[in-house]
Amino acid sequence: MLARVNDAAAELLARSRYLNLGTYRRSGAVVDTPLWFAARGEALVAFTQRGSGKVKRLRTSTRARVASCDVRGQVQGAWLEARAQIVADPASAEAGIDA
Repeated sequence: MLARVNDAAAELLARSRYLNLGTYRRSGAVVDTPLWFAARGEALVAFTQRGSGKVKRLRTSTRARVASCDVRGQVQGAWLEARAQIVADPASAEAGIDA
């Protein structure tokens, strides 16, 4: 999965090992999930299982929000709006990290 953010957001998140990914239910309610990620330019790359709730929610809407957090999900910065993209091919996702 990829999330696109602006340069300032990528710089802020580059100082953290974890991000809190907020995805949206059909009702509009936000579900926050802490994840390990890698920052690559204006893309943030995270890996998760295909059947996870966050992937199901992202199939409904690419709208997301991200914030720097600790391993337990305690937010350590401001929430930033983002757009997420599901990358189904592991080779493509790994190429995004190696780039």
